[in-house]
Amino acid sequence: MARVEINEIVIDNNGRPLTGASVLVSTSDGDPAIVYAGKTGSTTVANPLTTTSGRIEGWVEPGSYDLAVSYTGASYTQQYEAVSASSLSSGTGRGTQAQLDSHIAGLSSGTEYAWMLTNGSGVLLDIKTGVK
Repeated sequence: MARVEINEIVIDNNGRPLTGASVLVSTSDGDPAIVYAGKTGSTTVANPLTTTSGRIEGWVEPGSYDLAVSYTGASYTQQYEAVSASSLSSGTGRGTQAQLDSHIAGLSSGTEYAWMLTNGSGVLLDIKTGVK
């Protein structure tokens, strides 16, 4: 499967991007995830990541992740679902729209979520965010 770019911005309580925030990317099992420097290749980046102008920069394999963000005076964790367009276009596998909707329905009340839908070239097609 194609890797998915983590296309998230870390912001403070006033909506300003945070430079220098620490972001630990973990698998749904709680293990640190492998974060790649690009869509292809074997080069990885250090995890936890440090944001640049608020942007979390890295690529992951499709799957469910937790993004544990910490910065001066605050920290939070958000769930992140990395889904490639190729998994949606076939209508099979874990990336169908119905499965995403089902996953959202299963989240605990008050949980923030964000899904990024990209095509096979990493171009952003859609963003789905919210709080259950």
